[in-house]
Amino acid sequence: GCVGHIALQLAKRLGIRVLAVSSGRDGVELAGQLGADAAVNGKAANAAKAARNFAPEGFDAALVFANSTRLAGALKQVKKGGLIAYPEGVDPEPRGFAGVKVVSFNGLSSPRAFERLNSLIARGPFRVEVSRTYTLAELPQAHRDVLKHHLGKQVLKFRR
Repeated sequence: GCVGHIALQLAKRLGIRVLAVSSGRDGVELAGQLGADAAVNGKAANAAKAARNFAPEGFDAALVFANSTRLAGALKQVKKGGLIAYPEGVDPEPRGFAGVKVVSFNGLSSPRAFERLNSLIARGPFRVEVSRTYTLAELPQAHRDVLKHHLGKQVLKFRR
């Protein structure tokens, strides 16, 4: 998704094994291109089964960007002592299970965070998927399109 394809690349640069739950076949394909160890279409496949197959012993952590109700079965695979993290605004908020910590974050920046982010990005090619670029005159359409299926970012271009 919009933020997930960025997070996936950063996770891989940290040496993390990633199971990506994407929306649509095109999302699964993009996740594979970006280095996911496995990917599943969360709307068509059983994400809980995919999670069990990917990590039979459970996950150390999960990062949730979308509908946590649909992912509830997969989130049960987070081990006791593990973590479920999500940005503020995800609705509904993911729920934890016994012994699993659930944390929301709001992306507050700091010089140290930017240095770490820039260091990870500088390690090699980094892809930002842009689904469409809109002009200011197309802003109403951009608002409508954000609610539709799309891969990556939608960009508004300003001209002087």
